[in-house]
Amino acid sequence: MQKIQFLILFLLSVTIVFGQKKKPKKNKKEAFHYLSNCKTTAEIEKLNSKLEIVYYLHMGEFSNQEQMDTNTNPQVKPQEVIRVPIWQKERVGEYWGITCLVSPNTPLKPVGQMIFKMSKLNRDTMLFESFGLPEEMKGNFWYSEKGFANFKPNNLVKLSCKHIIIGEKMDYAMFLAAGEAPCPTRELHESVHGIELGGTINLWGSRSTTVYYGANGSRIRDNKNNPVLLKRGDVRNPKYKDVLNPKK
Repeated sequence: MQKIQFLILFLLSVTIVFGQKKKPKKNKKEAFHYLSNCKTTAEIEKLNSKLEIVYYLHMGEFSNQEQMDTNTNPQVKPQEVIRVPIWQKERVGEYWGITCLVSPNTPLKPVGQMIFKMSKLNRDTMLFESFGLPEEMKGNFWYSEKGFANFKPNNLVKLSCKHIIIGEKMDYAMFLAAGEAPCPTRELHESVHGIELGGTINLWGSRSTTVYYGANGSRIRDNKNNPVLLKRGDVRNPKYKDVLNPKK
């Protein structure tokens, strides 16, 4: 009788041990990198708001390397632009970002930086406002997880220029608003005193026709006849991930 009881207890214990299900492992949170707050093309296609579509079309990593590989025009220079969202937690409901113009393979020292805000004028028209950075905001806050959290919009340098964005679905155009002067700036180069943004943007990337002005208002360089074709990179696989956000 004791042998039978022992056998039953043994079988029950085996059943309990092997019948237990292992708890599923929690997905490990992906380490932050400078494009973490951008969206993939697939994610952008699912958006319904024009303002959000335009905003995230502008965000990410853009390069004209493909154009450089096939273009023989000496006026076309290598360019890389990185734009990332800022103040998403601090300014909920607003759409702020920073543009960093970098020389290829040297992201730690941006050639120029400018902060912008997008807002909706009406159903089909978006407003693009530009701001300069004071000295205390310059540097590499843009690739930090907390970024500009310790700063506010009133810390920025207001620039007296406004651009307009219009378009449909996933294809939009930007131009200087009527009656507006080019954006005053000395952030890009000592000889550049103003810029007029322009061009188109879509899921592939952007066709930039920016115009650069000197101190006397003369055009230093005009990309309208020689657009810079900036192809969008993969926001899930940033080019400078290991440089700007090294593994801990």
